[in-house]
Parts: sequence; C-alpha cells; structure tokens
Amino acid sequence: MPAFEKVYRFTPFSNDAQKRIRGRCPLELAGYEVQKLPLAQLFRDLALQWPASAFQ
Repeated sequence: MPAFEKVYRFTPFSNDAQKRIRGRCPLELAGYEVQKLPLAQLFRDLALQWPASAFQ
C-alpha cells in the first residue's frame, strides 16, 4: 500500500470538516477501532503539528 493511502486512512479530519466526521479518520468512519493502533496515533500526532502554510 502506498504511503499516501496509509496517511489518508489514519489521519483524522480537521475541525472545519462536517460535524459528524470531525476528529475521526476514514477507517473510523468505516467502523474500525483504530485508536489503539500505534500507526493511527502517529498520524494523529503529526496532523496536529502541520503548519497551516503546508496546506496552501
């Protein structure tokens, strides 16, 4: 699986996303419990540290 797919599936949606998906990643929306997986925790922590300029 390419790196992009892993990052996308474990990275939670931001606070400006729809209310029902905020703070949840695509795998959680699909019904998986990923909160205890080390890889999921890594991407959650990284998502909070990205500067806003990275998305422009």
